[in-house]
Amino acid sequence: MTKLQFGFKVLQPGTVSTIQDIGRFGWQHLGICPGGPMDHRAFSIANQLLHNDVDTAVLELAGFGFRAQATSDLNIALAGADIGFHLNDQPVQPWQTIQVKHGDILTTKGGRQGQWAYIAVQGGWQTPQVLNSRSTSPRIQLGGFHPSAQSIQANDFLSCRPQTQYTAQCLLQRFQPQYQFAPVLRFIPGDQFNLFNRLWIQQFFQTQFRVTAWSDRMAVRLSAEGLSHQVSGGYSEGNCYGAVQIPENGSPIILLRDRQTVGGYPKIGSLLPMDADRLAQCHPNTKVRFTQISLQDAQSIFSQYAKAEFPLQKKEP
Repeated sequence: MTKLQFGFKVLQPGTVSTIQDIGRFGWQHLGICPGGPMDHRAFSIANQLLHNDVDTAVLELAGFGFRAQATSDLNIALAGADIGFHLNDQPVQPWQTIQVKHGDILTTKGGRQGQWAYIAVQGGWQTPQVLNSRSTSPRIQLGGFHPSAQSIQANDFLSCRPQTQYTAQCLLQRFQPQYQFAPVLRFIPGDQFNLFNRLWIQQFFQTQFRVTAWSDRMAVRLSAEGLSHQVSGGYSEGNCYGAVQIPENGSPIILLRDRQTVGGYPKIGSLLPMDADRLAQCHPNTKVRFTQISLQDAQSIFSQYAKAEFPLQKKEP
């Protein structure tokens, strides 16, 4: 008798598919980026829906074309971008738990809102840990299924633990993020802020930037005209999450989860972490702008965000 395997067999990997947990911390001094989920809030809600621990590994997807077949009954949760999830060719919405049966096929057919989506499973996806994390960072070849830490491939098997009792629940609709709206990005000035002259800074905050297609897990690149400058970044220094680099052409580069750990471009400041997550969910050509806040206000906002709870409710049968 064939032993039952709990999990998904990947039939088609889709555009970008990786395993991510909360991240790989404590190694940036060695040039190793933290990685982790592009949208921490959606990642957290996916795990909360299944009562998983906060750092449980999930499957992160972008784009379309993912297709996987369940090799057992599974309790999963979907969260993040609406990338056209279908179960057995029937559309299913994110922000809810779903009971998948042995043989069912889960697919994605294209994005409507947002860029990054999450599939959590009860107990988490069981991939090898590297430096205390299951996160996949292809740029530095750490984590994942393959020696080069590339994205998930066809015929990979996503394994999990045996499943227990299923709870049908969803996130209350009024708490579900709305990715279709262009965000205003809250910005904290850094120590290089005053290297830029007053006229340039005024123009920076008045400019409506456009998200470019040259954006990925490393950074989001924005475009604008008329913001070139002659400011030198000086020596390379550490890069934080959400750092706003300004190359000579004046088009900002916002550093994200798989960023380089040091860099020499001048950095005008950084975004609130939740705003960097929100920016990562923007489709190309989305228009965004920046607004300045103080460090004290940023700390207060982030403290409230960290304490926020995401109310769940039982789904109707």
